Amino acid sequence: MIEILLPVYNGEKYLREQLDSIIAQTNQDWILKIRNDGSIDNSQIIIDEYSSRFPDKIVIIPGNSQNLGLLTSLNLLLETANKANYIMFADQDDIWLPNKINISLSAVSELEHKHRDQDIPIMICTDAICVDQYLNIIHNSFHDSQKFLPNIIGNKYKMLALNQVQGCTIMVNKSAYNVIYPMPSCMKIHDMWIGVICAHYGIAKYIPQQTLLYRQHSQNTLGGQNIGFKYYLSRIHSIPYLLTSRSKLFKKLPFKVSYLRWILTKMYYNIKRLL
Repeated sequence: MIEILLPVYNGEKYLREQLDSIIAQTNQDWILKIRNDGSIDNSQIIIDEYSSRFPDKIVIIPGNSQNLGLLTSLNLLLETANKANYIMFADQDDIWLPNKINISLSAVSELEHKHRDQDIPIMICTDAICVDQYLNIIHNSFHDSQKFLPNIIGNKYKMLALNQVQGCTIMVNKSAYNVIYPMPSCMKIHDMWIGVICAHYGIAKYIPQQTLLYRQHSQNTLGGQNIGFKYYLSRIHSIPYLLTSRSKLFKKLPFKVSYLRWILTKMYYNIKRLL
């Protein structure tokens, strides 16, 4: 059984489309777990409606009136997924392409079969199609739009310097659950942690296939951005936070990281993406 984890916060504008796309998957061997993280819009009404319509497919994980943030909400969802064979993560404003689950499951299953004599954590992630709020295509490849580099995903040190894992495209197997949960609070988002930890203990692999429509809009603060000089100039103010958060992260990792090596590698990748 596949468990899909969906944290929701003020998602009423696009939530129905996302839920419809998950329900329409060609693979129906899944359960969707939703947690409302203190929304003040009509998100809960929509969640209750779909839960009533699809009681065998949708499970509501109790939330509260306080917004706890993405990482905490995901950890609370992960806490309930300890018996899942596979876990996926969904964002409230995307649209899954009909074969998303099948593509992901096929990739993970192939790796499990290849390493059938070993019980190792496996994570795969895929590409996505970037669209605007009206679903007009902005770019056919999220990875290309971000000027991501080859041979990054799978190498834990490189992944720390340039995070190319898109959380809403992830699938992990049961073995991965035991090493990724709980996720540390020093992380702003979950994708880097999951990718790096799986690469350390097992396998992290990128599948160059689009599996969802990645919606870009004014409320999507973690969405794709144009990579250029203006992008890096706009992020100068966040350097102190980045250095502090990574220092905290490095202390949580099960392996040692050279701070100097990380800085130099990150600078090198930033230059490569500009050229």
